[in-house]
Amino acid sequence: MLKIVNQPFDSKKMAIVLDETTEPILNYLKDHKTEKVTLRQIKRAFPEKEEMDRFIDDLVTFNLVERYHGAYSFKGNIITEDMQEKMITLLTDYLASKKDTIISMFEETVQQIPDENKTVVFLYSLFGGLIHGTSSIYPDNDISKEWLSIPSRYTEIKGKKEIFISMSQPYPAYGSQLSDFFDFLTLNRDDLPKEFLEIRSKVGDVNQNYFMTYIERKLRRLEKGKSISCDKSDIFMETLYKMNYVGINEGLFTFKVARLTIQDFDKWTECLNYLVELLKSIDLATEEKEFIVRVAVYQWFVSENLIDTTQTLHGML
Repeated sequence: MLKIVNQPFDSKKMAIVLDETTEPILNYLKDHKTEKVTLRQIKRAFPEKEEMDRFIDDLVTFNLVERYHGAYSFKGNIITEDMQEKMITLLTDYLASKKDTIISMFEETVQQIPDENKTVVFLYSLFGGLIHGTSSIYPDNDISKEWLSIPSRYTEIKGKKEIFISMSQPYPAYGSQLSDFFDFLTLNRDDLPKEFLEIRSKVGDVNQNYFMTYIERKLRRLEKGKSISCDKSDIFMETLYKMNYVGINEGLFTFKVARLTIQDFDKWTECLNYLVELLKSIDLATEEKEFIVRVAVYQWFVSENLIDTTQTLHGML
């Protein structure tokens, strides 16, 4: 399973990533990492791929493949099942041993935040400042599927007065949020996620500034407690409803975006750094350990019923 780095969004790189041959090639290089893999070998393994020379050049350009003296390798982190098992054991044992302290720290951090906003604030505190340098390959197992389904990717898009943030699954997954919609719109192709295509079929190639100005005014009105009826057709508001920025109750749109007040997360940072240190015996890049630590912490909080996974994952700064 592939988790890629694509910030800021690059439509050319995403087009390469979405090619049906990319992940098999990267897995092939992963499986042959101890060998000197040549372009001729890659062509032989994937005879159906046309213009392989150019395609491999693109993979090199976008930092997915490394070329050294005519040999090719995957340029990124490779996480094995053995690594997963060791990290899960180390992290969950520690979290269980410090349960009362960690829960107290959490409650102190979020005590001033409305219950309906706690999840997105907590996710932002875990993943908002996380920096990735390279992409990663995870084993195709249930653990990876769960880890890479967690809304750990932070994105933002600016309106006239507001910054709209969202937490989504890591790329190459498409997130049902405004930033991803306008990014994927630049791809201009039809073999994209149905969630994106359904919205594009309604709003078309809408101008981003026009759309953002319109919906920002509507959302600010809802936040102030003013009512907006959903009786009249409004494809922009219907888009917000489909993306879970607004709800509907008794014929009126309801505000579902968290107004974020950035909290002091210094204690969290110290705790997370310590958890990364617990994984020092694992031969893996520190940046990927930081991601996995946060994923494990999020899962633990869900298991302790401290985080509600059904809450909205959108906020306004």
